[in-house]
Amino acid sequence: DPDDLITPNLVETCLAVMRRQDADLVMFKFDTISASGMPIVSHYSHNRYSAMQVLTPREAIKKQLKGQIGGYLWSFVTRTSVYRDGNISFPEGRVIEDPARICQIFGGTRRIVRLPAVLYHYRLHSGSLMSKPGLLADWKRATADRKQYVVENFPDLRAYARIQRFSPSNIDYESLRQNLLFALKLDTDSAERRATSRLERREARRTLREERKADKAISKAAAKEVRKLDEAARKAGKEL
Repeated sequence: DPDDLITPNLVETCLAVMRRQDADLVMFKFDTISASGMPIVSHYSHNRYSAMQVLTPREAIKKQLKGQIGGYLWSFVTRTSVYRDGNISFPEGRVIEDPARICQIFGGTRRIVRLPAVLYHYRLHSGSLMSKPGLLADWKRATADRKQYVVENFPDLRAYARIQRFSPSNIDYESLRQNLLFALKLDTDSAERRATSRLERREARRTLREERKADKAISKAAAKEVRKLDEAARKAGKEL
């Protein structure tokens, strides 16, 4: 997306991994920033992994259908041959296009690598995708396209494709949470600062509790040692 930011080494890193792992597609993590560039705390399921993963097309598609890989085409770099050989094009006039073709892209690869590194900065603002009209209708069309591809090409995953509907079980709550700030015309920078302050206070309270707990443990250990010394002194006195 033109309003987002990438790290200076994104392309170089992905191409190096692509060559080293003989992969057709390299995926990476992302974080979220406000319109002014301030970091925004986010908890996307797409980013919930800590080590490099090497996946087959089927494994990647399954993770995508289960919501473990996001439907973001900007979250990976892939060979142009995947698009060309798969004759992949995108539906015109839709607000949402990525989920309609992402499984088809995965299916056209031989090997997919997921890097545990943040290489992309997704910017949230009043013009973000999730704040545009027509979202639900296009989301339904996209999931229908995805289901058709999966059923025809990976029939053993059809059960996962069939549950991809707009329901509480698979809503991207993190996207809705962040975009709700814009729908309500809230100041995301100040809202995020308040959230960060709350997190900092919570962390400070947790640290204080741990320190008090450690102090109590130390006090108990010291008292126990004193009792041992007293007992030893009493025994020594009796022996004398």
